[in-house]
Amino acid sequence: MNTERNFAERLKQSWSGFAIGTGFGLLVTGFLLCVFALIMTIGGVPDGLVNLFVFLTACGGAFACGFFALAKLKNSGLWNGMIAGGIFFLLQLILGLLWGAESVFSLSTLLFLILDLLAGAGGGIVSVNLLGK
Repeated sequence: MNTERNFAERLKQSWSGFAIGTGFGLLVTGFLLCVFALIMTIGGVPDGLVNLFVFLTACGGAFACGFFALAKLKNSGLWNGMIAGGIFFLLQLILGLLWGAESVFSLSTLLFLILDLLAGAGGGIVSVNLLGK
């Protein structure tokens, strides 16, 4: 009985940490989108940089998601960070489906998955190392 209660408390804490991390990841993504939109509006940015801005925005959001999720969880930075990055990727995928992206499942989708997992793991590792236990 006590073991079940501990498991339920840990699961609740984990999901709340992932929810907080995802919220901060969305905030960082929105901020980066605004910054890059301002850069593109002010200066003459070549078309080739647009894809770079998209990838940097996704990586920044996933990094923030992993960082803030692990600020609450405080353990297993690599694995929990990858889980946070995966949750952030699923959110990006769902939002892409809602806005009617033409080809949702493509090579760039796989690239976004890999980048989100790695950035989330990086954010988790940095968070655990900086904030400690």
